Amino acid sequence: MDSLDVIKGQLLYDTWRSASVVAASGTTQVAVWTPAAGKAIRMASYSMEAGGSTITGANATEIITLLCGGITIGIHCLRLTPSAVTGILSNFVREFEGGMLLPAGSAITVQVGVALTGGALTVQVLGREE
Repeated sequence: MDSLDVIKGQLLYDTWRSASVVAASGTTQVAVWTPAAGKAIRMASYSMEAGGSTITGANATEIITLLCGGITIGIHCLRLTPSAVTGILSNFVREFEGGMLLPAGSAITVQVGVALTGGALTVQVLGREE
């Protein structure tokens, strides 16, 4: 880290990465951020959002899991129905003071427990590679 990376004792995080989980994704892991070779991600925060058109085939509690190298680093539960509604259903944000340094070479992925039949869940990660 060089002196330009710190302002008033705060680390600068300059990279946003996002991914959307859609019906075609099923329940497989979707890549959010894959670091460059030999680099680690220092995650400052993440957010998970479901829009009003996000639906499942039946009433379900959707468990959205953020993973790094197969290890759970974040989880959010959301109640979804087969009927679309308007607006934002959920917007969840989690911040890590000083950032969470993840293992070098480990990608951040997102996975849902119940496959969507419409709409999308969007995950955004703020951080930096080091």
